[in-house]
Amino acid sequence: MRNLLGRLNARPSDDLVRIANFWRVALPGTDRGRHVGVIYRVMTDIRACREAWERFNPTEREIIRLLAASEAGPMTIAEMAGQLESPEEGVRESAVQLFRHGLLSVQGDNQELPVGERPRLFLPRELGQDYRRILDEIAAVRHVMHRANHGDLVILCVDDHSSVMSELENRSPYAQPGAGAGSAGAPVADPDYTPPSEGVGA
Repeated sequence: MRNLLGRLNARPSDDLVRIANFWRVALPGTDRGRHVGVIYRVMTDIRACREAWERFNPTEREIIRLLAASEAGPMTIAEMAGQLESPEEGVRESAVQLFRHGLLSVQGDNQELPVGERPRLFLPRELGQDYRRILDEIAAVRHVMHRANHGDLVILCVDDHSSVMSELENRSPYAQPGAGAGSAGAPVADPDYTPPSEGVGA
């Protein structure tokens, strides 16, 4: 069973608290079933997945990219390191972080990460679907910019403003507005950005 709901249900309660903290989920009451449901709803929201992507380090992103491939099955850390051509210790550290945050699961019923063994890790099905979509969006931006000629006006309608603008600014000094993150994580210099606390109903 490689679905996220089953993997969350198999996690110890302490793991659920840690996962909720990473995904910025407030856990209601003490009902474990409700906790799993709330975490699941957030983790399967494409917007939350995009926000989490921004917080991954480069190795974590490469692990997600590798395991999100539709043909990728469960892999050991050594196999991941070989595929990524990266030092195994660095891949191990990033894989452990992703496991602690609920993104990776261990093949089998035991959802604890054993020490001294070679567990096979995978990306639960729902997360794989969301991250394939995110990776497709990033690839689409790169494709558009590769095809654009100097002087072309490129208009993009996007959900994840700051990461797309960062990608554009990495490729062209003429991308506007700036997408640097401010102290609250808000994109800087975007005249259309309204922080959630200042929106309607705040």
